[in-house]
Formats: sequence, structure tokens, C-alpha cells
Amino acid sequence: MTSETTIIIPALKNSPILDNTLKHCLELKTNPNIIIVTDDSTNQTYQDQNNVEYMIVKPGMTMSKKRNIAVQKCKSKY
Repeated sequence: MTSETTIIIPALKNSPILDNTLKHCLELKTNPNIIIVTDDSTNQTYQDQNNVEYMIVKPGMTMSKKRNIAVQKCKSKY
């Protein structure tokens, strides 16, 4: 029995590092839910993927606050 897993990615901006991370996450066999927390709403590259969700927050939040917001929304292991 496999359990559902959520990957939370607090991001400062959309970048090649974020893009590379998402590509690898989407290749995982378990097909986890992915929540990206960012204040950059201009480039939501993977919004057409069913398991990728963008949470747009106000600018200036720390990475920890972004992570905690996603954890509260998450219903699975993270």
C-alpha cells in the first residue's frame, strides 16, 4: 500500500533550479502532489500538470513562512 505524498517547494522566484527540481519531481514513480509557494505569479511553468499547485503569497515572506502555509493546506505526508 502506498501513501500519498506532497512535496512542498518554497521558492523565491522561478529559476532554472526550480525548473530542474520540478522536472525531477514529475519523473518520480509515486507521482506526488507538488505545492510551489512563491510570490512570483508571472511564470507558472507547470500549472497545466494535475499534481502541481501554485500558491501565490505576498512578497517578502520568508521561506519558512511559505513552507508553513503549504503544510497547513497539505492533507498528506510532506
